[in-house]
Amino acid sequence: MSRQLISYVGLVVLFALSFLVLHRIYGYVIVIQSESNDCFFMFGRQFLMGFFDRPGAPLCYAGRFLGQFYYHTWLGALVVCLCVASFGVLFHRVLSKRKTNVHVSLTLIPCFLLLVLHTSTIWLVQDTLGLCASCGAFLGYLSFRGKVSRRVSALVATPIIYLLLGVYALFFVAWVVIFELNDKPLRSGLLFGIAYVVFCIAVPLIAWRWVFPMPLLSALLWPVTFIWPSRGGLLHCSTANIVMDCVLAIMFCASVFLIPYCGRLPWKPPVPSRWRARARRWQRVGPAIAFVILVILLHSIRYDTRLSTLVTCRQLYKNEQWDALLAEVKKCPSTSVDLQFMTNFALCKKRRLLDEMFHYPQMWGTRGLVLNFSTLGELKPADDDIYRAMYNSDLFFEMGHINLAFRHAYDRISAEGETYDALKRMAQCSMVNGNYAMAAKYLNILERTLFHSEFARRYKAIIADPVAADKEFRDIRKRLPVVDVSMRQHPFFHISALLTNKDNRVAFDYVTAWLLLTKTKESLFTIAQNVDQFNRTGYASIPTHCQEVLLLWEKQEGTTIDLLGFGYDQATTVRVNEFLQDLPRYGAGKDAAHRMQTRYGDTYMFFCYFVPTPAELRQRMAAGIGSGTMLRQE
Repeated sequence: MSRQLISYVGLVVLFALSFLVLHRIYGYVIVIQSESNDCFFMFGRQFLMGFFDRPGAPLCYAGRFLGQFYYHTWLGALVVCLCVASFGVLFHRVLSKRKTNVHVSLTLIPCFLLLVLHTSTIWLVQDTLGLCASCGAFLGYLSFRGKVSRRVSALVATPIIYLLLGVYALFFVAWVVIFELNDKPLRSGLLFGIAYVVFCIAVPLIAWRWVFPMPLLSALLWPVTFIWPSRGGLLHCSTANIVMDCVLAIMFCASVFLIPYCGRLPWKPPVPSRWRARARRWQRVGPAIAFVILVILLHSIRYDTRLSTLVTCRQLYKNEQWDALLAEVKKCPSTSVDLQFMTNFALCKKRRLLDEMFHYPQMWGTRGLVLNFSTLGELKPADDDIYRAMYNSDLFFEMGHINLAFRHAYDRISAEGETYDALKRMAQCSMVNGNYAMAAKYLNILERTLFHSEFARRYKAIIADPVAADKEFRDIRKRLPVVDVSMRQHPFFHISALLTNKDNRVAFDYVTAWLLLTKTKESLFTIAQNVDQFNRTGYASIPTHCQEVLLLWEKQEGTTIDLLGFGYDQATTVRVNEFLQDLPRYGAGKDAAHRMQTRYGDTYMFFCYFVPTPAELRQRMAAGIGSGTMLRQE
């Protein structure tokens, strides 16, 4: 089999393995990117013209066009694999043009590194498209036979490539400079190489000064992945992974610049005759073994189990598969605040929040109920996490607080740009409020997309029919708040304003859960004084965790609470009494917490005494306290 045919067979195998890896193993990367602004795309001239304020506009537009296919994980994986394989074919053609005598494994090294980069949430398909286009331009440069024609083509093509690809034109520039300096004799390419480098430095400076209204940094770096921290995928990356991405990018650059010339290196180490036969055998087997070891090592470092679990739960959350979500969280307990929010939301939807919320980790306290805020009173910028705003929008939309749901969706767009989920929510909120003209604006945008146009057409038909619109939004309009609360007020007050409707079970459950998680004396007293609310909201009995609170209150205060016809479960009473008996026996400290958790880890008592919330930790740090007591302020 010829070396060229082996290279193409290797690329086909790499394509198949890449699809398997990105779809089955690293599918969470595709899902995360699909929810970011980097994959938002709609057809039309207005959207297209928004890209032409800086170089690289066609590249970014093409990347966004392909990014919209991430809506289906398998389709997104297929797009990425096709781009990686395209780069492999173009790079192989460059090697063929150079007549470089290299092993087939060296042909596949850049493709492998490119695939590994795509297992990061911040490496986008537009980056690989830029590499493909730059490699294709260099292939066109090599197709010219004469030195003069090649050099003229490089000078003419460089500003055009810069306008099309932005800083990815530097790959073309570097290849051309290395090729010219590698030409013999050296003096024939040295003068042109120096002049060409000066010309290439002048191109972005001219673009910055006279062509595009942009900062100098954008002219020099746009749209390189690792320089731009505003990309949505960066939110999910640890510092170690970002450093590794930079190292892999450097290795990739080194490989694409050195491999085309490594076969021409004159130095060959002498090998004794007795080792030559063994060296030939290792030449066949060694690269395969090294490749397998490298794959295992990289996978063990790159694969993010926490992020994979979060994405799996996020998909179940979006599909409203509440039982499956709770089972997944139970199987893979996590300290993620996102998972705590989704768990509480799922329990509320199953009407089990106040009975089972402490069966799951609640270490984030009230921040696991409403993600954006953690302090009372005036909001602090550090506590306002607008990148998670859609979770809050889901919650308040479910409760019926439409204006607040709209605000959180708008915050998401203001921070990250247009996303499909945020536009859908803003359209829904406008329709519920009866502002059909505003809803139509958002629906018109969604109608110009590929995978969300059906949503827009469905709701356009509904709002065109007053009877259908009333039927669609009747239930949620009944839950609208009747009391005006300032948008800058703490979310607890917004949720409390919804309690005027006694049928709003979600709002009541979240208010009660908030009181439980604050662990203050005032909040527990509020639960004890409002037992009648359980009857008004439709509870047949007091929820388990609320019974635990009321029993603790009676034991500590030495009073009896009027349960208004409700009663305590015998099992709950016995468990509270046993906890209070075991508490002084085990004492304090980590060992005590571990021993108590085995028996009482799913109770409110254990949470109250042994699980510090973020607010409590801040108070401990401020006061220099290491141990915990009940009823602290949050």
